[in-house]
Amino acid sequence: MRETIISEYEKYLYLSYLPIPSEADLQWLNCDFDYDFGVGIEDEKWWINEGVKAFKQTMADQIVTTENNALHVLPLSGGLDSRAILGGLLDNLPNSQIIAATYGIPGAWDYEIAKQITRKFGIQHEVFDLTHDEWNIDQLIKAASRLKYPVSVHQSY
Repeated sequence: MRETIISEYEKYLYLSYLPIPSEADLQWLNCDFDYDFGVGIEDEKWWINEGVKAFKQTMADQIVTTENNALHVLPLSGGLDSRAILGGLLDNLPNSQIIAATYGIPGAWDYEIAKQITRKFGIQHEVFDLTHDEWNIDQLIKAASRLKYPVSVHQSY
């Protein structure tokens, strides 16, 4: 049981979310890359289209498992991962059900890009300015020792 819990936390710490398997058709990934690459496999657009279809299906599958009118909080940066997840949420939900959260230092790319994206799509945006936060090793150890399970620094903040 403990190994399962640790494994789930490791996934969360690595991905910043817990992936849940979907019914999306991922059969196209089961090809023999050395010998039989299948139809269209040499075409980069084919890979992109198949990946987009699988991602969209996975997002739709997960959204229908949530309560109606539930709020969805997304850690949003300027990176492609969080922006792709935001796109998947916007494909399936009204923007009023999405709250973006960004932490960092004003002026940094991730911080500013996230602000521009939320403004463009009319999404509620909570920002955590870490400009004046000073962390030292003793504080980090103290914060980690208070927590029951490992979490990323922004959660203990």
